[in-house]
Amino acid sequence: MHERDWFQACVEAFHLEPFIVAVGPPERLRAIAPLARVHGRLEAAGVRQLSEPMDFLAADEEAVLELAEALAHLGMPLLLRRVPTSSPLRPALRRAWQGALVIERPISGCPVLVLDKSWAEPEERFPTRRRADFRRARRRAGCFEAEILSPTPDLTPALVEIAMDIEMRSWKGRYGTAVLQRPGCADFFRRYCMMKATDGSLRLAFLKIDGEYAAMQIAVERDNAYWLLKIGYDDRYLRCSPGKLLTSYSIGWAAARGLTAYEFLGKAEPWINLWTKSQRTCVAIGVYPARLASGPAVVRDAWELVTYTLRQRRLARWKRLSSSESLPSRGGATSREPTSTTSREYVNG
Repeated sequence: MHERDWFQACVEAFHLEPFIVAVGPPERLRAIAPLARVHGRLEAAGVRQLSEPMDFLAADEEAVLELAEALAHLGMPLLLRRVPTSSPLRPALRRAWQGALVIERPISGCPVLVLDKSWAEPEERFPTRRRADFRRARRRAGCFEAEILSPTPDLTPALVEIAMDIEMRSWKGRYGTAVLQRPGCADFFRRYCMMKATDGSLRLAFLKIDGEYAAMQIAVERDNAYWLLKIGYDDRYLRCSPGKLLTSYSIGWAAARGLTAYEFLGKAEPWINLWTKSQRTCVAIGVYPARLASGPAVVRDAWELVTYTLRQRRLARWKRLSSSESLPSRGGATSREPTSTTSREYVNG
């Protein structure tokens, strides 16, 4: 999220007005805040639309304070939705914006799995009963294959469309939150994936059952970590838990490759607890200077918080009512399993 590619894709896909604040001479910047102007206030580009964490780039804590002071000098309301709690930006904002209203509230953290070679066979780390659940899911899947691609730019557009179409066939499509149902988000992934395919860091993971696409992941390999940006599965294969089978495969692939972290990104979800309960905790920070212009921003942000909370509650209720993906268990349905138990996995690219 600190890369120029991320910022550029956000600005272009979501039609944002960029507002970049920098400290230091152009040839040797000490700190930079890639922001956007939205409704008369400043906010981190793309965080509202993509719900990923953010922070500012700075050489040291002194540069962070200089950047916070430069922002305070502008006198514009500032909303930073997902700042890591460990960021030096938090105390710097309070110190620089004396006399302003600074509001912090906890927000969902980003799960992270620290990898070592023992994760090359992820399911071996689970208790016996959970391993049996995975074996049962594999039997139900029958003949399946998993692959992780590092596609070239000419192959990327078609593969990204396949990935987004898979997500559309899950509960997200029924609820109206799939990427293809949000034109800005779809445009972002098309742009960003092309940029990452060009520099070779894009990873597209797929799981097929009987030759049909059943699950997908859009990810980036960077800084010795696997960054999971988007997941999806086809509801037709729900009983096979294709999303969890593909997650297990990609974790093993990342560990065998020598990567040291599997960054789930997004928000903490119950299904991720199967793999890790560790999180990078985050807070939302709103800064409102003692000026008339801050009034509308305070009201707007408070209203957005209320509507966001209501949406999340409706979403949680929908997930409970829908047939959410879960590993088959001994107490689950006993419908006939596929007769074929052949499974095949491979890495391509």
